[in-house]
Amino acid sequence: MYKQMTCSRCYKPMLPRVISEKSATLLIEQESLYFCSLCGHEQAPVGGKLRGWVKKLLIVLVMFILVTSFLYAI
Repeated sequence: MYKQMTCSRCYKPMLPRVISEKSATLLIEQESLYFCSLCGHEQAPVGGKLRGWVKKLLIVLVMFILVTSFLYAI
């Protein structure tokens, strides 16, 4: 099920309850929004970032563009 989290308001360990979930896409991970089961405080969103392979691909593309533009300038 869900992992135990520490609430950002009451600082107690708790099992979070799901408010909403956005499904994952090819480039972005799944994003989940939780609230504390003890005090009801909304927690920070979890996930929703770019996948690791997308970040690496962007770095490789930027480096390729920089290197080819430098070699073209010579």
